[in-house]
Amino acid sequence: MTVFADPPFDALAAAGDWPAYGRELALAGCGWWFRMDIPRIDGHLRVFLAHQSAGLSPRLRLLQGVVTPLPGAEKLPGTLSTLSALHRVLLLKRDVEGAAVCAGLALAAVWDFGTDLGLSRPWLHRAAEHLGRPGLPVLARAHLLAFAALFRLFLDGDLSGTRELLERQAAAAADADCAELTVYGASLRALAELFAGDGARGEVFLHDARPFTDRVSATSHARVYHELVRGVLLNGLGRPAEALAALEHAAGLLPEDWMPVSMRVQLAGYRLMAAALLRDGAAAARFEGQVRDLAVADRNHFHAAFMHFSLGAAHLRRGRPYRALIHAQTGEGLGRSSGSPVPALLNTVLAGQAFAELNEWEEAETAFQQVDRRGAGMGFFERAVAVERAHRAFLEGRTDRARTCLENAGFRKNDPGAVYSPFRSPRFNRALRDRLRPTDNAWRFDSSCRIKVETLGGFSLTVDGRTVYDRRWGSGRSQQLLKLLVALGGARVPVEGLTDELWPDAAGDQAYANFKTTLARLRKVGAGQGTPPLWILLKYGRVSLSRALVGVDALRFADRVRAYRSAPEPAELPGLVEAYTGPFLPRDNHSAVLARFRVELRNRFVEGVERLVDAVGAGAVRVDLQAHLARAVELAPGAERLHVLRVRALLSAGYRIDALRAYREAEAHFRDAFGVAPGEELGRLGARAGAVPEP
Repeated sequence: MTVFADPPFDALAAAGDWPAYGRELALAGCGWWFRMDIPRIDGHLRVFLAHQSAGLSPRLRLLQGVVTPLPGAEKLPGTLSTLSALHRVLLLKRDVEGAAVCAGLALAAVWDFGTDLGLSRPWLHRAAEHLGRPGLPVLARAHLLAFAALFRLFLDGDLSGTRELLERQAAAAADADCAELTVYGASLRALAELFAGDGARGEVFLHDARPFTDRVSATSHARVYHELVRGVLLNGLGRPAEALAALEHAAGLLPEDWMPVSMRVQLAGYRLMAAALLRDGAAAARFEGQVRDLAVADRNHFHAAFMHFSLGAAHLRRGRPYRALIHAQTGEGLGRSSGSPVPALLNTVLAGQAFAELNEWEEAETAFQQVDRRGAGMGFFERAVAVERAHRAFLEGRTDRARTCLENAGFRKNDPGAVYSPFRSPRFNRALRDRLRPTDNAWRFDSSCRIKVETLGGFSLTVDGRTVYDRRWGSGRSQQLLKLLVALGGARVPVEGLTDELWPDAAGDQAYANFKTTLARLRKVGAGQGTPPLWILLKYGRVSLSRALVGVDALRFADRVRAYRSAPEPAELPGLVEAYTGPFLPRDNHSAVLARFRVELRNRFVEGVERLVDAVGAGAVRVDLQAHLARAVELAPGAERLHVLRVRALLSAGYRIDALRAYREAEAHFRDAFGVAPGEELGRLGARAGAVPEP
């Protein structure tokens, strides 16, 4: 038994004046409850009850309920009924402070049981009545406002209402000069910001409250909640290693038997989530056992729903979507049973993602639409769904649609780091962010480019949405200079290389003079209304297109190829091959430089199609291959592997007639171009298509 050294109580205990000890405890205990110092109540109450237990006052009976372990879940209605009777007695005695303790204790009981948060509504109504009474002590006011905000967030999912209550709570805590309630209120505000989709803002609230933690009683639960919420926030921000460290620190701040059931199950549940995100199987198994013992055994539906989400997320990351779906559906049911939209929504998003991984897109979209309806206004869930929809659009090669999904959900266009979903691995988040939010050093080719140079499949120049026609070029050399700049990479191209190609027979000075004249003409061609003339830069003998103004389809495609090679990500492949819209300047055959770049881009496209076929076969992406393979065969008809892949894909899709036609085309090409028959593998596929009998 821990004995707290509080002078008034020490003196009364030494004198054996236990009635006075009880009166002092009834007065001081309410303040300790408001300050969340439950161990101090427990320590003094144990001393008192060891000498006198009969005839307890209503306040002392309340304090006894504060420290007594909660009964089984089936007795919650009985517990609330007892508290209702005590509440009436305290109101009859005009003990406003004691009645406020009673309302707070009832709300704490509903939270601890976790069976049905809806049972809190009568007590939230009573708390609101207390808050409307002018005689309520400011400390009690700050405490009840914190409880009201807690349930407004987890029972109603009302973020604006939660923020409003917590602003009032912060003012009351400051008026009471209560560090404990200042820290606890800031922790709740951080949670609200996380669910609003702004975890970084939540971190600010926790950071601003940190100086107050030094003033918090060493035995107050407020210190634990501050670290616990920090762990939750770090999990939500995709930093599970830091989250687990914060949660371990929180777990060590107080002995376990000084913590309520809800605190212990939350610590175990969120550590389970962090371990699952870290793929730490041993730690996850340990925390899972703790959550099952604390939450499942007592039918604590609220926290058991979080447990199933954590386990489902772990299975999903390990490539087990069906097992993830089972946990998600179980967790969704438990979340709804608990009366809280938060764990239910978490599991609904997880179920949608599991359906998507199982290629059940209709079921996935149904789940996401449920989140749209039930999670409206909660940015955390809205953004998680937006990432899933963007991922699907990206897999299908609809990059613009993917960007629109993210921007409509509030992801900041100029903040690549904001694109994040805790439902996905760090590698996935990074890849999606990089592909859909290119850096300023990457070539673009979209509506944001004021000058667009199209070179794949043909040539055109567009300035501020208006096409530049031949009569405006003034000289064919200007157009050739631009084409060479593109073929040589568009950036830091040596002047000597350009002059050697355009004026091979001119002397050095004359060639440079010709270059300067042609460059000036070319700059004028791109100088549309309001466009800065320097869209082509010349510095230290090197020429560059301005990436801020100019978009080039061929250079954008080459950028995507380089990005894929440096960090292969199958999800990028559909967009990569879609970006190749045709051969580079197919009608310009007089320049070896242009021809080399044409062949290089064609080969990169063919390579991309081959990798895409492999990715589809491995289940990493889902896309129709037929059009891509047809284009690849057209560009490289001598590559037998492409014919094999095309015929095989058509047979796998059940298009036997189309497969036979594709085989006949390959057979004719090899016969006419090389005088040979198709190879063995292509021949076997032709036989399956009906070209010849099976050998």
